[in-house]
Amino acid sequence: MAENSAVQSVHMDSDLLSTVQILLLIVELVLLVATLFIVQTNRREQRGREQLIQEMYKTARIVSREDYFNHVMEGYQTASQNVFARVTGKKPHESEKEMVERLISTIRMAIGTRGVEIRLLLPKSPGRISVGYRYTKVGATVRYHPGIIASDVRYMIIDDKTVVMGLSEKTGEQEPTRTGYRIPSEGLAGVLKTDFMKLWESKEAIDYEKFVQEILASVKRSTPNVSAQLVSDQLDLDIEEVNRLLNHVKA
Repeated sequence: MAENSAVQSVHMDSDLLSTVQILLLIVELVLLVATLFIVQTNRREQRGREQLIQEMYKTARIVSREDYFNHVMEGYQTASQNVFARVTGKKPHESEKEMVERLISTIRMAIGTRGVEIRLLLPKSPGRISVGYRYTKVGATVRYHPGIIASDVRYMIIDDKTVVMGLSEKTGEQEPTRTGYRIPSEGLAGVLKTDFMKLWESKEAIDYEKFVQEILASVKRSTPNVSAQLVSDQLDLDIEEVNRLLNHVKA
């Protein structure tokens, strides 16, 4: 009798264990399904978030570039003493020409109306001559330096106390400025001015006229009969400017 009770107890325990195992398997299956559902939902949400971020990023890039230009314009408009700027000097695209015209006009006003001293440091490249010429026409002092040809940092220092800094997405002279920051900081202005003056006063720096004359002399040596009009077209300079500088080039 006792043995039968023990056997029955063992069977009951075995059945209970099997039932518990089945319940646990069901729970695990439910959890697995729920997990898969959550993962799939998260993936869809992640893709949606990524698409949203990409769209926001595209918009932000446009806004940031506009903000950077506005900060630069404001810097020239509010400067009372001087502006030292390290810029790309890249020839503008068709869509940017109006923006550059406004910038040139603002520089002219700053120099002509308020007597602001403006020094601009550009990469030493023939492709930067045209923009440098336009800056000099309105009274800015321009120098070229080979050490900043591939720089991805552009900045302007306003009255030794405010900095406008621009960054491109990639390193390289052809990369446009995408993001800009305006930072009121005499400390940062001092650090960047030290960097600027080190480049400006170095023996590698060359002013606009000497740089163009250097190129014209090289052209004349290789092609003595080259026309001023062809040089004007190649460098995107006024024909009068080419003739003026050719008169200073030694034969």
